[in-house]
This record gives sequence, C-alpha cells and structure tokens, in this order.
Amino acid sequence: MSRRNPAKRWSLLCAAGLAVAGGSALGQDRQEQTDKARTVYEAIENRIGSRQAVEQNLTSPLISGMSFTTLDGQTNFQKQLSCPSSASYLEIFFGLGAGGDLSPVYLKQDTDFDGSFDVNAALPVPVSGVCANGVIGCAPGTWTECTPYLWHANDQGRITLQPSGLAALAGCYCVNNSCGSGLGFANRDTILDDLAGGMAGALMRQDPRYAVSAVQKQDFLIRLSGQDTRACAAEPDTPQHAYYDDASTLSSDAFAAASGDRVHGLIAGVPSGEETLLTHKSCRVERQVTLEEILGIDIISRVTSTHPYDEQGCAGDPDCFLFAIGDGENNGLRARDAAVREEGCGYFHEEIVWSIDHVDRITDATLLDAVYEDQIAVRVNDILIFSTGGYDGVNRPSDCQVNDQKTVSINRSFKDALQDGTNRLIFSIAVKDKGSGQLRARVRYEPSCALEETIDDTCAPHAESDQCRLVDEIVDSVPTFRNGGRTGLTPLAGSRTLHGAKCSRSFTRPWFDRARTYECETDGPGRRAFDFSRPAHILGNSTVDDYADRLPAGGDQFRSLTGPYSARFDMGIPDCEQICKTSFQTEDTDVSNTGVVNTLLNEARTIQYQYHQCAAGVCPVGPGEEIVEDCGCLSDFNDALLLMQTFRLAGQDLICTSGVKKPLQ
Repeated sequence: MSRRNPAKRWSLLCAAGLAVAGGSALGQDRQEQTDKARTVYEAIENRIGSRQAVEQNLTSPLISGMSFTTLDGQTNFQKQLSCPSSASYLEIFFGLGAGGDLSPVYLKQDTDFDGSFDVNAALPVPVSGVCANGVIGCAPGTWTECTPYLWHANDQGRITLQPSGLAALAGCYCVNNSCGSGLGFANRDTILDDLAGGMAGALMRQDPRYAVSAVQKQDFLIRLSGQDTRACAAEPDTPQHAYYDDASTLSSDAFAAASGDRVHGLIAGVPSGEETLLTHKSCRVERQVTLEEILGIDIISRVTSTHPYDEQGCAGDPDCFLFAIGDGENNGLRARDAAVREEGCGYFHEEIVWSIDHVDRITDATLLDAVYEDQIAVRVNDILIFSTGGYDGVNRPSDCQVNDQKTVSINRSFKDALQDGTNRLIFSIAVKDKGSGQLRARVRYEPSCALEETIDDTCAPHAESDQCRLVDEIVDSVPTFRNGGRTGLTPLAGSRTLHGAKCSRSFTRPWFDRARTYECETDGPGRRAFDFSRPAHILGNSTVDDYADRLPAGGDQFRSLTGPYSARFDMGIPDCEQICKTSFQTEDTDVSNTGVVNTLLNEARTIQYQYHQCAAGVCPVGPGEEIVEDCGCLSDFNDALLLMQTFRLAGQDLICTSGVKKPLQ
C-alpha cells in the first residue's frame, strides 16, 4: 500500500488554496487523501467559485453587517474592515432646471448616526458651477450675478453653504447651458462625485466618523456611508421593481457592476483585430508661477564704512535711505592728525563701500549737501562728482585755507557712476590747520514683486505625433476628455495668491495643471505588430495526422517542426456523473373505484427503484434500500425506452372500432 508523508499532504492541500489542520498523513492511503482534497476543493468551489459567491461570502461580510460562514457551513462569525455609520449618513439628489442648472439639489443627513435621516434640506440657490470644495450660484442659465460658496459643516454636522471668494474654490467648472447643452445629464457621475466629495470633506473636518467607507450611485442620486462600529448595517440594494419602472437603468447598472475591476476594463477597451500595438503614455502640462521678490537689501547693501557714519530712512518713503559720512563739528579735524600731509595741508579720506546687485533698480542717488572747512571732493568709483577750491581728492588744492566753516547745497546725482558689484564713495577733506567735513546723500530704489511664469510641457511629443491621440484629460481636477471624447466640462479660471517676505501678488489663469493620457502606436524598428506568418504556416502545412510549426531560432532565422499530434486529454474531469441504483420494498396502498388495490394482488408489497448521486465514490443508501448497481457511469436507457414504448402502445386503440384490425406500431 502506498503511503504519503505529511509534507506531501500539506503540499496537496496548499495547492487547493487552503491549509487544512489535521494530524499526520502517515497511515492514510492515497485515495483517502485524494478524497479529502476533493472535499476541500468542492467546499471552496461552492463558497467562492463565482463572482457572485465571492461578493456574497467574502466582500459583503467585510464591509457590511453580514456574517462569514466557514467552508463546512457550521460556524458563523463577523469580521469587518469597516462599518458604515448607518444605512447612509449622506444622500444627495439633484435635478436639472430649464437653464441646465442643478436645481433642485436635495440633501438627506444622518447627523446622530442612529440609522435614520434627521435632516432633509434643499440648497437655497441653483448650482451653475461645481467645484471640488464648493459650488457657484448664478442667474439660472447664465454666467452672470455669480456667487461662490464653500461647503461648511456646523458643530451639529449639518451641511450649509458659506459665501466665499472664487480664489478659495478649487477645480471649478460650469454645468449650465451658458457653457454647453446637456452637461449636467452627460456628466452626472462626475458631478455627483464632486458634490459628495466636497460635502464629505467638510464633514470630516468636524468628525472623523464621516470618513467614507462605501459609495452607491444611481442616476442622479449618491449615498455615502461612514465609519461607526456601533451602527453596522448593510446598504440597501436597488429594489427589483425599480427595473420594471425604468428598464433603462438595468443596462447601466449591469455595466457598472461588471466594469468595477481592471480586467473587465482591459478586455472592454482592447482594440479588436488590430495588428498595431497601442501603448498609453501619461504626461502633464503644468503652469509654474513663482514670485520673484527683490528687496532693498538685494539691490544695495553697505559692506563697510569709516567712522563716523549714520544711516536712516526717508520720511514717507520706505524704499529710500539717507546717509551721512564724516564729522561736521567745527574745527573737529586738525591737520597734524592727518595720515597724509603735504605742503602745509592735511588730507582726510572717509569711505563707504556698497554691494549692488540690481543697479537698474536704483532710481535716485543724490549728493544733498555738505559742511566743510577747508576744501572737499567726492568721488564715486574714481569718478569726480563734486569738489571745491579745485581740489579733486587726488591733487593738491590751489588754496588749502578757508577761514570759516561753510555749508553748501550740492543736489548732484551720482546714479550714473554706480554699477553692479562693489562700489566705493570716497569723501576727501583738505585741512590747512583746523577744519571739518560731513557729507549727506540720499539713495532711492525700486523693489520688485514680479511674477515669473513658465509652462512645463511633457506632452508636446505626444501631441505633435500623428501616431498618438488624446484619450483622457483632467484639467485642474475637472475631466475634460474621457475615453477619447470630450465631456463638455470646462474648468473655470483659477485665482491664486503668492506671498513673499514683504509683498504678495494675486493672479488668475485659465488653468494650472493638465494631466493627459495619450494612446500611441508603437513605431520604428521595434514595432510589435502581430506576426501572422506562424499561424499561416501552421494552417497551410499541417495535415490530419501531422502538425507543422515554425519557431524563432535567433535573429531572422526560423526552425521548422513537424510530427504527429500528441495531446493529453486527461484533465482530471470524470467521464460522467457517477450514480448508483438502489431498490426498496413498499406497500401498494393505491385506491381505485374497486377499493384498495393491494387487496386484489397476490403480493401487496412491490419493489421500487431509486437513483442516487454518488459522493466521493460512495452510494448514499437510504433506510431499507439495497444497492442494485454501485457507483459508476450507469445507463438504463434501454429500460427507459421500453417503459416509454409500453405507455405509447397502451394508449393505442386495442379494439377494432372501425372494423379493421390495426397493427401495433
């Protein structure tokens, strides 16, 4: 007798998809293990062998109040990924007005999570535009007298509309007839998603139990369920009588149920019969807007200066500064203290060093006035701007003696002497014996708070290619193309504000982000068009007895194969449905017009036959039954044919009613 070790037993059961607890397989024969594996397989097949079975026995219990049942059907238990807060915590329905606006828009809410709606309300305005976080209400059928609204949830969890600015809304698009005909009907799924998403977002900011766990849509209605483990209940299905009332919903609901998985979508969208390989290319077109802020410190900044130096702002002008260099105290300078003395004069030099990065933004640089004794000179970047007594700051003045301190109004610009980079202003003072020198000046500049805009387009190669076509496009969260066709929805212009250190700018653009998907044919040497040469070779060269094939052999070479057909048809499928035949005795208790029939019979007990479907090769014999034929591929067709012929002949005329004897046929 063949034995199997535990490892092989576990391998067999794992192949069936389930680890079955049990003792060692030692001492069990192969047939017993096979029968157990078949039992496990049949149990799995019955529980999850179809899409409906998976939904009923696995999916629904995970997300609703239904119970799981073990494979043997003996034990029930509950395990859930999430629990809806109630049958629905939010229900939204909208109709379409004469101008294409969403009107009315009805809301039902379960704010206390008790399983019933306690809020029934309608929006106070017709909805002309839908946004990701609000709506826009305008004069019906037009895009005038518009007011933007944000979704808002109060402390009691009630949804309301709160007037807002358009800049606070996102992903907006027009739905009424001012933008196109039939937009609300054609895009009702998208509209429902955006309405529900915006309301749910407002609610979740108040209470995390409003996190969406289930969504149901039907025509112009959507239901949302949330998270509350105290109130788990299954979402009601569409009543069957609804399909009798409106048969058009049957096909849409059927497609929605079928197209929920990727496999269905791939099969539904595959290009049938085409030789060209189509690939999907995803790309984006993004509008990049940045704020380029240039402050005063970025334009001109002091690196160093000699002492004394003073700097202060200009009255009423934030983009300006005044500075003073030197000492205006009378007789504050003495020639004997000068670092340089020549021919009876002492020379003092005061210096300012600036770093300038945007010289074009300096609008004014003016020497205002000076107090001095004896002579002075002002040079900027070695350019003489102002001097007295023929003194240029380099050469000796003609007269180094001035008896009294003087004040002079200069009002001379040195703007043209400035440049990007390092700039030096040198204030030179020539003193005979005692003197002084102080210079005052002003610098004005123009800060920048400009918007820099670029378009980052990774879709250009696909858009310019004749082998690509646009399949899907989402513009600022608004679907404008779907499955190769226009949705009719157009996003509204969006407004944004950028803030800098000292300035901000608001701006409006028709769009900011375009996410696109193109369907492109693969071309060039690597093009993977389907090669029909192999099936043509097989069909053209195979015979009834032998096959012919050709396979790639590297490069452009092929190798031919021929030979007799060989196939293994043993797929483990039984030849028939195994049945068995049993017999049992019974009392004939039939009654006729002459009384009980068994009183007319020599033997009141009769034998009857019964057929049973075998389970695991065993005939399920009932009480008092005996096996006539054991499990197998039984065929009692002859007995059945004889019985049918007997009934047929019994119904024919056995007497010669017409006077002519009739043969039995």
